[in-house]
Amino acid sequence: MLFMSRSETGRLLVRLAVLGFLLSGSAKGESIYIAQTSQGGDDGTSPANAHAAAWFNTAGNWGSTTGKIGPGDTVHLCGVFSFPATRNGLLVNGSGASGSPIFIKFEPGAILQSPVFINGNSQGDGAIATNANSWIVIDGGTTAQGLPNGIIQDTDNGTGLRHQQWSIGVGAGNCSNCEIKNLIIRNIYLRTSYNDTTDMDGDVGMAISGSNWRVDHCVFHDIRWALSHGYNAGDTNNTVDHNEFYNNDHDFTLASNTTGTASRDYVHDNYFHDYANWDSPNNMFHHDGIHSWNSAELSGASTWGSFTGLYIYNNRFDGDCGGNFNEHVFLEGGYNNTGRTPWTQNFSSPNAFIYGNLFRCTDNPPRTHTLFTITGPGVVFNNTLIGNDPAAGAGLFNLGGAGLGGVSGLPAAQSKGLDVRNNLLSGENTLIGGSASDTWTHLPDHDFYGYYTGSYNAFWGFGVDVSNFATWQSACNCDANSSADPGALSVVDANAMPVAGSWLVGHGQNMFDAGYTFPGMGVDMNGRARPASGAWDVGAYQYSANQVRSSKGNAATPPRLAFPNPITVALLFKYMQAKKELRVYDVAGHRVTKELLADEGIYLIQEHAGAALQRVTVIK
Repeated sequence: MLFMSRSETGRLLVRLAVLGFLLSGSAKGESIYIAQTSQGGDDGTSPANAHAAAWFNTAGNWGSTTGKIGPGDTVHLCGVFSFPATRNGLLVNGSGASGSPIFIKFEPGAILQSPVFINGNSQGDGAIATNANSWIVIDGGTTAQGLPNGIIQDTDNGTGLRHQQWSIGVGAGNCSNCEIKNLIIRNIYLRTSYNDTTDMDGDVGMAISGSNWRVDHCVFHDIRWALSHGYNAGDTNNTVDHNEFYNNDHDFTLASNTTGTASRDYVHDNYFHDYANWDSPNNMFHHDGIHSWNSAELSGASTWGSFTGLYIYNNRFDGDCGGNFNEHVFLEGGYNNTGRTPWTQNFSSPNAFIYGNLFRCTDNPPRTHTLFTITGPGVVFNNTLIGNDPAAGAGLFNLGGAGLGGVSGLPAAQSKGLDVRNNLLSGENTLIGGSASDTWTHLPDHDFYGYYTGSYNAFWGFGVDVSNFATWQSACNCDANSSADPGALSVVDANAMPVAGSWLVGHGQNMFDAGYTFPGMGVDMNGRARPASGAWDVGAYQYSANQVRSSKGNAATPPRLAFPNPITVALLFKYMQAKKELRVYDVAGHRVTKELLADEGIYLIQEHAGAALQRVTVIK
């Protein structure tokens, strides 16, 4: 596992090798301009003299000599590229190098589009494909408001449209040391009907594999499989951060059908929400935010592959989850005789680290849901889990249990190293469970259990199945420093943030003192620092009296603002008076002054000193 100092974790950074080359010098450093068709003198020296897309796709135009695309060069994509249906778009034909990646940059307004891009499971498929090359940076750029600029889209693929075909936006297989950022990938299948049961199993926003890659600051929407890490043995040290996912069936998948082990994916500071548009009459699509499995044995191998070291932290999961929702995080198991697809084979120590996340579903009317499952050992702390119906029979989350076994000839393996602390758990029939046969690094403690009126088994395991908290404490010999209130949840506001006087404040264990130094654990998802010493707050959010703060940042992390979501108009108005460098925009990108800040709606907040941006909901 990755360990960091307290000061480093406080900066909310995972230091990856892939980031180093962004600050390095380049070998050749040419700028080459590309448009759909050749322009002017066709020498690639400016937008007015751009080469054609066909020139970019020709292997002979890639190399280390002047005038060809090679390490250190920047390719500028200009204008709208419209490709024919069921074809590919742009094909990368060479790799960059350490310190000299190849940059592919979307100029303002650049779009790659087709009625439907093809996905034939080839390395070259998609609107843009890296074609098994490495050291590539695909940068959509940002608008004046700090939003993603580059767009990749299908324009005629979906329910009732001309095409209902498998498609892919970005193909980046074996793209080690690559970064893909600031893109909007959308409408790869625009599903608008509950009765649409078209098989979209090959509909993908981005497929990526390799080591030391990063996908960040992108938006994925209206796609069956939004972002897929189809890992190979040896893949390691990859990051998915600061993205938004919505109207997708599956947002991020970590899966393989090959043997061998991959490790260390970091998924943090993303927003996963709203899956309901993929509901169907026969539950053809079971929705997950993050889903991991390995199917090597089902594909004919003698055993499975495995993943170890999945860090999921400081993410927000919510929205209308839908009637066919499975879970926000689903790490599959394999203790049965058919269809075994375990995400890991290692049950002797924790493989999953889940901390600092908000999990809930805001369905209307409310539905009952299990919010996440970790098969095998995991470390779970400082999460907020809010369910909808304590009398409906669902468990809030699943952790541990036996893995493997069945007809494989492998023994059933109990989980070792479970740890559950500092969580807010509320609103479903079973809030916590456990097996005495599993091995706990630390039994549950410093947790808050809320809103379980109507449940007969809020606390399950260790020989009991009860809703009496004291009985549970005695049976498990745990939760001595926890609290329980079966009534309506009152310790947080509508945004799941602690209210003044809440029991959550100051009743958490300091997880640095517990011996953990995981990336990002020193701050909550709003950027508020958790104490380096002394008690923490319980749940995903650290309490702040005014719920607004500014952090200085540094060279690696520009100044950023952290706002509650939503924030009151009065509080934002007051902060705008105090912070002259603050800019507020409406969703159309128009600047909003203090005098115009009155209506309920969605606003974009930006500080002059940096590009840090966060969506906030303003309420009256």
